[in-house]
Amino acid sequence: MTYLTCVIPLLVLCLQANAGVLINEVMSNEPGRETSLEWVELWNFSDTVISLEGLVIIDGDLSSPLSDLDELSAFEFVVLVSDEARFEGFWGDSSGVWGDAPTEDFRIMPAEMSLRNSADTVELYDMENSLLSRCAWSVTAPDGVSFERFDPRHDDNSAVWSYSVAESGSTPGRMNSISPGFNDLELVAAFAAVGEQRDWLRVDILVRNIGLAASDSNRLTVGIDYDGDGDISSEEQVGGGIIEPLDVYDSVQISVQEAVALGRFDVVASLLPDDVPQNNVALATLRFGIGASEIVINEILPDPEIPLETEWVELLNISDEEIDLTGWSICDASGCADLDSLVIASCEYVILCQDKPAFDAFYPDVNVRVVSTGTWRSLNNDGDTLFIVDETGAMVDSMLYSDVFGSNVSGERIDPFSAGFDLSNWYRSTAPEGSTPGRPNSVVEGFAEQSSVWLESKLISPDGDGRDDLLVIKYDLAKGAALTLKVFDLGGQLMKTILDRAFLTSGEFEYDATLDDGSKLEVGLYVILAEISGKVETRRKLVLAVVGE
Repeated sequence: MTYLTCVIPLLVLCLQANAGVLINEVMSNEPGRETSLEWVELWNFSDTVISLEGLVIIDGDLSSPLSDLDELSAFEFVVLVSDEARFEGFWGDSSGVWGDAPTEDFRIMPAEMSLRNSADTVELYDMENSLLSRCAWSVTAPDGVSFERFDPRHDDNSAVWSYSVAESGSTPGRMNSISPGFNDLELVAAFAAVGEQRDWLRVDILVRNIGLAASDSNRLTVGIDYDGDGDISSEEQVGGGIIEPLDVYDSVQISVQEAVALGRFDVVASLLPDDVPQNNVALATLRFGIGASEIVINEILPDPEIPLETEWVELLNISDEEIDLTGWSICDASGCADLDSLVIASCEYVILCQDKPAFDAFYPDVNVRVVSTGTWRSLNNDGDTLFIVDETGAMVDSMLYSDVFGSNVSGERIDPFSAGFDLSNWYRSTAPEGSTPGRPNSVVEGFAEQSSVWLESKLISPDGDGRDDLLVIKYDLAKGAALTLKVFDLGGQLMKTILDRAFLTSGEFEYDATLDDGSKLEVGLYVILAEISGKVETRRKLVLAVVGE
């Protein structure tokens, strides 16, 4: 069964937002022992014709007016070359004439340049000597590999330039190998075996238009490769549907849930090819049946703050058997770290971290195994996907997060037996110390449907005689709610802030009537203002009586 949910509109940068003639690609380190093969590619990133009158390309002390070019058509490329004949002989058909072959379908123009391999800058100026575009580099590109602009909608900074990944090493007169296409949908999918028997497949998919223009309509297919032939037949399809055209940066979310046969199978989510087909397919190998997810990711802290100096991930064995993780790996979107010779007992917690001494220094009371992985993958603070794969490459568990909480507060899994990639199955730790490494998560009991707070008794007698010395404040909070407790006298003066936006679940808090200066509340009546913030804002006044002996 497939569910198509809402289209999510984000900030849309129109095609003309950074429109104009841009430096789009630079070849500074010529192939092999070749010389005079330097070139700079310009691109009219707009849907209108642009005049090149007065434009000048500058490389250090060398400058070349673009006098041979009157204008550039919409989205037209032109390559400025240090030697036309040498360029034609290497990137053309070696006929001695440029433009006589199908691959020679873009213009070239001679220009004065002497680009240094290791560090240099090339700039484009208009007739008023205003900088239009630049490319600066401080490293030597691999031999015969160009520098390419990643996205023409971004400013000219180093973050938007990288090496070409084209098989030929460069893309003169063509769309850059690292750039989004005009019609470019990106598919991101999270797969899991779910259900009490682990006999259901759940796939959450995000299809996003990262292209330079509105996308064409497309088709999504989700399938299970039961016969192992590498193809998804019509009988193996379990979900999908038509993806209607999306504006730039818009996205659509799709969920697929289907009962499956037991065993180990490849699961595929794919779109029809577009301008950049490499990001149109997601694949995972899952094990369906009891024991499919016996090791789960249970808690993470991806954004340590001083004095904590290490990221960490907690694993939990939820099976009733010891499990050998030899050959297993923990991975994110960029790579994997091996879990060498690690055996986890039933119901045992194990902490994987970047730096064990740093972890031990911050958490001296944690008494479970803490393991530094040999090739730790740094976790992204703005969201990431984590997954565990076994020795066969099958995905055992996965999770994704889109937010971090700061102040060394971890993300905790609410139910270890429910899907890890379900964002609703994760929440910020509500433990006073901010996390619970090596012990049950603070959110494992779940949340109340509706928030409430109340006093077990309205009397407190803080005289140390063992009777009514503590005020017990009880609470049940809904997910996402934060509790603030403040004590006021009857004149409205704030006496004490007991809690300030504390994210909690269910429990109780004991207050001993102590004020910030160490003194006690005097005998009399007081009001405790309980403020619950979240989806529903609630304020409640609780009357408190402080009595003497």
